[in-house]
Amino acid sequence: MADTETHNLSSSDSSVVLRVDRHLWFEDGNLIIAARASKPDPSAPDDLLYFKIYREMLGLHSPVFRQMFRLPTPVVEEVIDGVQVAQLPDDAYDVQSFLRFIFCPSWEPQGTYPPDYASRMGGALKLSVKYDAENLKEHIFSRLRQAWPRDIREWDRRRWVIDDEVSMKMLEMGKEEEGCPVPPDEDFEPHAVIAMIRESCCQDELRDVLALAYYDLSCYPEGFMELPSGYLIEDDFRRLVTGRAELVNLLTIYVQLSPSEEAKTYCRNEECIDARGRLWSELWGEFAAQPDCFGFLNRSLRRLQSSRFYAAHVCGPCAEKLERHIRENREKVFKWIPDCFII
Repeated sequence: MADTETHNLSSSDSSVVLRVDRHLWFEDGNLIIAARASKPDPSAPDDLLYFKIYREMLGLHSPVFRQMFRLPTPVVEEVIDGVQVAQLPDDAYDVQSFLRFIFCPSWEPQGTYPPDYASRMGGALKLSVKYDAENLKEHIFSRLRQAWPRDIREWDRRRWVIDDEVSMKMLEMGKEEEGCPVPPDEDFEPHAVIAMIRESCCQDELRDVLALAYYDLSCYPEGFMELPSGYLIEDDFRRLVTGRAELVNLLTIYVQLSPSEEAKTYCRNEECIDARGRLWSELWGEFAAQPDCFGFLNRSLRRLQSSRFYAAHVCGPCAEKLERHIRENREKVFKWIPDCFII
C-alpha cells in the first residue's frame, strides 16, 4: 500500500510496530483506527494498517460514527500511546480512501475528467454509503456525473479531451501510426467506474453514469477482455455484449434513411442523388466496424459540413437535411443508452 511507514509505539502492555498511513497519522489525533488489508503487503509486519485521526471531524461527516462515539462504553480493542484503537471490519484500502477524502481533500483527483478517479475514490464512495456520510456521497456523485455527462454535447467534449490524452499516450508508446486505442486500464478506467458503482450499491442513483461507462468500455471490442481481474463480473460482460448490440440496432433504425423517406424529403437532382448514395454507402459501410458509434456519427457530420463546399457532392439543402437528420436521431438514441445497457 502506497505512502505507508512503520512506527514503533507502546501499547497497553508492550511495544508494537505499526504500519501507518503517513498522510493520516496526526500526532495530536485522539482516535486510532485499524483496518485489515485484503491484499497484504509481504514487506509489512502484519496486514493491519493504522490511522491516527480526529474523532470529532470523523463524526462531523458521519452520523454513524458520531452515534458510536456517544456510546457510554465504546468497544475498544486496545490503547496505543494513550489513544484508544478501534478496528473496523472494512478493507484497509477502502478505509484509507474514505479517511483521505475527509482529512486530505487535495488527495481527491482534480479536473473534469480525472483518469484515476474511480481507483482512488471507490473506497470513499463505498464507506460514505455504509456510514451514511451523505455530503461526501453526494459530492462523489456530482463528480462522477460531471465526468460522465448525459448531455451529448458535453459527451462530445469529453471524447475530444480524452482522445487528445489518448493520442499523447499513443505517441509516447510509439503507436501513433497503429490507430489502436490505449487499453482501458491505461485510459479513463470505465471498468473501475462500473466496479465502484456496483460495490457501493449505487446502481439506481448512478444509473446514467453506469450505462455510459458500459458504453465507453464497449468501445474497446478487443481490450475489455484483457482487463485486470477483479473489476467485472459475468453480468457486466453480458450487459456489454447485449447493450452494444441493442444500441447499434437502434442507431441503424433511426439514423439510416429509408428509401421512402429519402424520396419524400430530398431533391431529385441526379448528381445529388448519386453523391448522396455514395456518401450514405460509405457511411454505413464503415459504421458496423466502428467501436465508438456516436463519435463516428459526429465525424460524419463534419464530413457532410465540408461536402457543401466542393463540386460533385451533395447539394447544400440536402446536406443540411442530412446533417439535421443525423444530429437529431443521434441525440435521441444517445438518451436511450441507459435502456440499452441497464436491463
